[in-house]
Amino acid sequence: KPALHVIIQLVGGLCLAVISWRLWVKGGQMLEQGDTTAVLQVTVWPLVYFMSVLAAVTALILLAMIRQQSTTGGSGEV
Repeated sequence: KPALHVIIQLVGGLCLAVISWRLWVKGGQMLEQGDTTAVLQVTVWPLVYFMSVLAAVTALILLAMIRQQSTTGGSGEV
């Protein structure tokens, strides 16, 4: 069962890392194009960059949980 937790956290962390990377790229495109919301004309690129950073932090936490599991021998759950 611990091996399954490691695989799940590894796959989840990698998926979130890819999502973070693609959000960062999209944020750059939105910044260059000057994208705004349709009605309020609010720029959206800061929100996309923020989402990218949060996805990266979540990916790092999942990968850190793998390390915690290997050192403590637990399930990594809080």
